[in-house]
Amino acid sequence: MRLLLLMRLAAVLAWAVAGGCVFLALANRVLIQLRQSRFKMFVVFSVMAAIIALSGLSGWVTGWTAWLVLPGLVILAAAAGEVFRFYLRARHRASRPSERVRPRRGWPVLTTTDCVLARYALALKGWKGTPFTIAHVSDLHVDPRLGLDYFREVADRVVAAQPDLLLIAGDFVPSARRIPMLAPVLSRFAPVPLRYAVLGNHDFWAGPERVADAVARAGIRVLRNESVSLELAGGRLLLSGCEDPWGRPRWQAPERGRHDLLVVLVHTADVIYSLGRAGADLAFSGHYHAGQIRIPFFGPVVVPSAFGRRFDHGHFKVGPTDLYVSAGIGASNPPLRFFCHPDIFLVTVSAAAPAGG
Repeated sequence: MRLLLLMRLAAVLAWAVAGGCVFLALANRVLIQLRQSRFKMFVVFSVMAAIIALSGLSGWVTGWTAWLVLPGLVILAAAAGEVFRFYLRARHRASRPSERVRPRRGWPVLTTTDCVLARYALALKGWKGTPFTIAHVSDLHVDPRLGLDYFREVADRVVAAQPDLLLIAGDFVPSARRIPMLAPVLSRFAPVPLRYAVLGNHDFWAGPERVADAVARAGIRVLRNESVSLELAGGRLLLSGCEDPWGRPRWQAPERGRHDLLVVLVHTADVIYSLGRAGADLAFSGHYHAGQIRIPFFGPVVVPSAFGRRFDHGHFKVGPTDLYVSAGIGASNPPLRFFCHPDIFLVTVSAAAPAGG
């Protein structure tokens, strides 16, 4: 009798694990990308509880029978997908930061406002000018729950690094009522000579025209499926803003002309393969928050991407394109980060040495 009970409990566990795999797939691709509201987390956790509970009940009803093939196949498919994603991450992973600077010290568990400044060096054979530095930030989600002093500190750290160009990859506010808070934060970026941005999905939910106007009044140009030619450090680059908050771009690849580099700023990296086909040399994005909640040695549990955890955070090489995915500055609900530092990227671009030189 005890053996039969243990076998039935094992079946319940197997079905529940399979249900958890189904929930994570659904969470990555659908649930986490639902419009932000005070009911969103309730919906997410309700769906999770329902799927796992129903799965466990199925295990109890079917018991240790041939029906175990179904959860076994689901678990096997999930494991195979993770192995495949691990392979792709390893294949596309490019450089790691040459330096990571944290404002505080301590065991990095609750990292909500422990913002890291990460420096990267990138040599590109197409660049004909002298070295220049891009500061890349994303997902500010300006909100008093994190304290406005935190956002001002981030802006001051960007300015202190003296970049030549600032790129902000969207999601300025979590809701429309936070738009008035942008001015005292964004105005602190003014010392950076060139400042550009695109909108994110939260900005669209808050009202794209209102957010774009607030950002523009702070002296940051918002690129809404448009491009601008920049002469910088003795070279020429074409900066294009892809307004693509949900992975469905209306962006058309610009004519590159005689520019050394094509740089694309986009909110989500879900369109990276399209950008590569368009000939982008560099792409900067955010949206994923690096998962916001990460497990040591495993990584993020949920990432709002059609690719799951493939491009969750860092520097990747995807075809001809160097992709930088920021962890963002702020945090959406819940407004907490665990083992997941917000960050500022500083990417110094230089000309690659001639072959054989």
